Amino acid sequence: LDDEATRANIEYMIRGFVKESNPDDYIVIYFTGKIGEDYLSPYDGIYDGPWEREITDGALRSWFSEFKGDVTLILEGTDSGSFFDGSINPYALDTSPLAFKGSDYTVIASSKEGAAHVNQDTRQAIFTRHLIDGIRRKNADFNGDKVITAREIFEYAKRKVRNDNWNFGGQVPVMWPDWENSNVIYRYRY
Repeated sequence: LDDEATRANIEYMIRGFVKESNPDDYIVIYFTGKIGEDYLSPYDGIYDGPWEREITDGALRSWFSEFKGDVTLILEGTDSGSFFDGSINPYALDTSPLAFKGSDYTVIASSKEGAAHVNQDTRQAIFTRHLIDGIRRKNADFNGDKVITAREIFEYAKRKVRNDNWNFGGQVPVMWPDWENSNVIYRYRY
């Protein structure tokens, strides 16, 4: 959290999960904060470089390359959709358009590139509020199987964001891959 979320610490934690992973494992990484075109800016990042302090899509993908299970990346930020839009940031080193394209990778982004992601009146991240609500209240478990999948949480949050967005602008959450996805986000017992 906060000052512990440095690039080095994030990489260290991810590589530790990867090393211990099994084929039935799944990992959900949630990042909110400064997100630029094809990169995340951790606590020690500068935002727009120097690039060795940012986490590019290519670097993040390489950290997960040997994870044996499913990876879901949930991003809350203005350019979060750039992680799978196919365009290249010409200024960032180690960017890889569609770096997370693959059957074991899912990316859920709070908005297409450049769209607002915060309610300017309340300063609240709209998408995150609905993600938490969908999990906490179990409202995103559409089929009642006690598992919330990437597709379910995405559809729940997207619908809620659209309802909230009548007064706040053009935020449209996006997901890759955009077809049926059963990556597990959350399991509950009751």
